[in-house]
Amino acid sequence: MADERKKVVEDEWKSLISQKLSRAHDFPRSFLFGAATSAYQVEGAANEGGKGPSIWDAFARTEGKIIDGKNGDLAVDQYHRYKEDVDLIAKLGFSAYRFSISWSRIYPETCFENFGDRVKRWITINEPLQQAVNGYFTGLLAPGRCECQPADPYLAAHHQLLAHAEAVSIYRKKFKDVQGGEIGLVVDCEWAEPLTDKEEDKIAAVRRVDFQLGWYLDPIYFGEYPKSMQERLGDLLPKFSEKDKETLRTSLDFIGLNHYTSRFVSHYTNQEQEDYYRTQEATMIGMDDEDNDTSPLHEMLDDKLRVAYFKGYLASVSLAIKEGSDVRGYFAWSLLDNFEWHQGYTKRFGLIYVDYKNGLARHPKSSAYWFQRFLKGEDGKSGKEDGFNLANLSNQL
Repeated sequence: MADERKKVVEDEWKSLISQKLSRAHDFPRSFLFGAATSAYQVEGAANEGGKGPSIWDAFARTEGKIIDGKNGDLAVDQYHRYKEDVDLIAKLGFSAYRFSISWSRIYPETCFENFGDRVKRWITINEPLQQAVNGYFTGLLAPGRCECQPADPYLAAHHQLLAHAEAVSIYRKKFKDVQGGEIGLVVDCEWAEPLTDKEEDKIAAVRRVDFQLGWYLDPIYFGEYPKSMQERLGDLLPKFSEKDKETLRTSLDFIGLNHYTSRFVSHYTNQEQEDYYRTQEATMIGMDDEDNDTSPLHEMLDDKLRVAYFKGYLASVSLAIKEGSDVRGYFAWSLLDNFEWHQGYTKRFGLIYVDYKNGLARHPKSSAYWFQRFLKGEDGKSGKEDGFNLANLSNQL
């Protein structure tokens, strides 16, 4: 049964990536295409511009916390090379850039004051789930707490939600009417599919999504945490006051969803219910694309797997829109190879290859060229992802 389920999903994916996509015909004219980065992962300039220390500055410099022993002091130096990177974004055909501003450089409210006349879409917190779980349970991310109380990740998430709501309240009271912007939250979730048709596996898959997506969105839309979390966690889950519920209920103009992969999920019974993973009573099966930094440059640039990944996701987004989903934009992660948190520089997610050994030179990959053709309407032309030519691509960009 499990093999049959996997085969069905695999066939669906192959069908999606084989479809011919058109910017003009498969997406609304107003649909926003962009690329994304994150401050600590790309900025560098750790001690410049009045920046104070952040929890990531401390965490990344702690021995044993980062796989390759490196940190974001330099990263890919976007603090000094932002004009070059924005020019790359424009030449690729993207019309938007989603980036973050480090809180140790500038107070959030000051962002509204100084940039609100130009920035019209604000995000309070990106992927709060990762900070709550990996910052306050596994210890993989800053601040690196792993010997903590069972309630700690839930307390962290609770205060993230309250902080989000407060930031939204400030923006709406002081800035929104004059600036005309929108403000929202970006969550991440790995979609879950039941490994078999057994009812317990189906329930486990729903529970898995509750513990990721529902954890943050249910309080906003329904005023409380998902029932499955309440049943398994009991008093470990903090309570919302009536004032909290009211503030949360109106705290979104939009939702951003970061999605990297999906998982097959099956039910299992575990008597110990003291941590985030065990209380879900589910097991996950997935894959990761390993980077190989010993390969020659032309091989690293010819990222056919990433091209197929984006084609499949965009085909899925187009289908969702046609079926009635209100999706307004898609931002590719990531514009650049960068500091990948606890994995350091061992993973590469960028459309643009960054040569860490040669002055952080930028080299567009096949996926960058694919986006360029797609966004500029050159759908019928053969792409470098099918026969990569580094010289021609570099000349164009």
